Parts: sequence; structure tokens; C-alpha cells
Amino acid sequence: MTLSATAVAATVAATHSSSGRALGPEPQWSVPVDDMTVPDRTRRLQVGSWWFLGGKDLQDRYITDLKRLDADLKDAAASGHGGIDPARIRPVCADMGQIARDAKRYFPAPDPGIQSFWRTFTTQLEKAGGHCRQSLDHGDTGLFHAYINEVTAAGQALTSVAKRVAEAAQAAL
Repeated sequence: MTLSATAVAATVAATHSSSGRALGPEPQWSVPVDDMTVPDRTRRLQVGSWWFLGGKDLQDRYITDLKRLDADLKDAAASGHGGIDPARIRPVCADMGQIARDAKRYFPAPDPGIQSFWRTFTTQLEKAGGHCRQSLDHGDTGLFHAYINEVTAAGQALTSVAKRVAEAAQAAL
């Protein structure tokens, strides 16, 4: 690892007075910290790491639940009576709520655009989980439709996340 003379000088200036004595435990930075930038290639590699250390797993869990929900809704439509089976939907609601909580706890995406879409994904999925439970508990069709709309919005945001991650990966190559 190579250190630039400027970085070394800034560190020395930040930790020692003009007399050569060390300053207190709080260094006085002569170079503002917010001027430090991450090179684009490094940022793209960070995005890839963020995705493969857990972002993709959360996406895969969401897709699995989405497929279960789709199958349950198709079965309800094919049954002739059109009613959904709350016993089949309730576990999907619980799983989606858990995915939202896990996604909120996952460390922030290193790209602000991706993080914005990720926040939309988690917010919509969290609302969806609550509306799903409430709709099943109270037999409220309107809330169930809200749940479907929120799951759809979460999926659109997650698609945008995946697209931005793929673009970062392509650019890093």
C-alpha cells in the first residue's frame, strides 16, 4: 500500500502541534473528511459485495414468497368459488414481513440510488405484511387489494435495485 506525501503530511499536521508535541486524543484535520471520495470502480465493487453478501438472498426470499402468493391466488381463482384460503396466505404475509425487517437491518447500499430503491422496497413490503394480516383477520377485500398493490410496488423497487446492481457489475468489468 502506497501512502501519498500529502496524506502523511495531513496526518502529522492533524496529530501534532507546530512544536512537535502530540495534540489531544481528538485530531484536528487539516484536510476535510468529506473531501475524501471513493473511486467509481471501488464503489461498483462495493455494490457487488453488498449484493452478494445478503441483498441477493433477500431478493431471492421475496421472489420465493411472490411465487407462493401467485400460486395461491391462481388456485383460488381456479377453484370456482374465488375465495382465498387464509391458512395458505398467512405464512406468506408473515414471511414478507420478516423479509422487510431483515432488509431494513441489512447494511445500507453503498450507492445512494440503490439505497433509495432499497428503502422503497422495505417500506412497501413492510406495509404489505401488515395489510395482509389485517385483511385476513377482518375479511377486508380492500386491504387485501392494498396488500397486492404494495407487494407489486416492492417488486418494482427491487427490480430497480437489481438493475442498478447489474449496471454497476458491468461497469466494474
